[in-house]
Amino acid sequence: MEKVCKSEKEKSLLIVAAIYVVAAFIVVLGAPVLYTYVFDSQILGLYLSLLIADIVATLFVWGMGLVFKNSSMYDPYWSVIPPFVVLTAIIMSLSFGAVEIILFALVLAFGIRLTYNWASGWKGLSHEDWRYADLRKSQKTWFVSNLLGVHLMPTLLVFLGLLPAITLAAKGADFSWFIMFGAVVCAGAIVLEGWADWQLRKFNSANKGDPSICNKGLWKMCRHPNYLGQILFWWGIYFMQLAIYPTAWWTFVGALAITLLFVFISIPLVERKICARKGFNEYYKTVPMLFPFVKFGAHELNPANFETKPKQDDSPKVKQQVMSGAKVIELKGFEPSKKNLYKEEPAATKPAAAKTTAPAAAKKPAAKTTAKKAPAKPAAKKAPAKPAAKTTKK
Repeated sequence: MEKVCKSEKEKSLLIVAAIYVVAAFIVVLGAPVLYTYVFDSQILGLYLSLLIADIVATLFVWGMGLVFKNSSMYDPYWSVIPPFVVLTAIIMSLSFGAVEIILFALVLAFGIRLTYNWASGWKGLSHEDWRYADLRKSQKTWFVSNLLGVHLMPTLLVFLGLLPAITLAAKGADFSWFIMFGAVVCAGAIVLEGWADWQLRKFNSANKGDPSICNKGLWKMCRHPNYLGQILFWWGIYFMQLAIYPTAWWTFVGALAITLLFVFISIPLVERKICARKGFNEYYKTVPMLFPFVKFGAHELNPANFETKPKQDDSPKVKQQVMSGAKVIELKGFEPSKKNLYKEEPAATKPAAAKTTAPAAAKKPAAKTTAKKAPAKPAAKKAPAKPAAKTTKK
């Protein structure tokens, strides 16, 4: 069985590799053609030619996903295509300095590590990411949302994140200490993300039968250290460009957009999926989302969003929590039945309830006896009245 699964995965990886070879050629060959024959040889033309080639490559991968009925075909796009985009920008700009080589090496290392992490966890074309499967079931317009939300939106976000790298490659730059700072941030982000993914993979393999929350190593300091590494990588690229061309400060929109994507979309989706695991509520309340020792993120403020209702146990001698208005009542030794459901038995209110109900019970019988004697009195008066009238006549 394992050999069959391995052969199926190998075939699937070969198919995906062939698809991405074509997508890479679309970027590497298509962008220079557009840059030469359609746009002027300016920085704006470089941006547009690379963007159009990137979108065409995305549409090709999307079409292959429709053919194989698997949207996970797009998952490695985030890591496979960026090195080819940066390499194409360097070739088109004819800038092969030390800064460009360092830049390309960092983007390539980022892509190789992230692609390896995806390939090691992907089971093959028979497996589709749970997020896509849920969206496919819940949305009637899956065809449109699959194209726009799953494919084109991430492509545009990654392209925005690559704008500083494209700008740096287009204009060329001399080495400086601030560029070194940005490069160190990128390298540290790659190491952080790889280390976090390795720890998570090791924890999951050791706890297959008992799914729980990984709270060891880097995961004890923040809930998503792998996503923190991704975010820091894109900001490091921006720092490298800002050191040489501060007038292109606006390129930070890419790193900011990717940060917002993780904080408000990716992280909430993941945490809603794992919120039922053992120890999640305590982990959520005590461990920061991204930055160690710092509460960061809008949904940090409401941990109740992820609390789940416990399943009802019908067995006797079970401890349950039942909501009664604003009070929480703990029932011990409670056996559910049709007549007696969730009775509230507070110790302090028992005597008061007995005193108030006792007089009421005494008054009710008195009202009933008077009601029965009332019709009997008129009958007793009429009976002796008739003989009295007869004796007087005689």
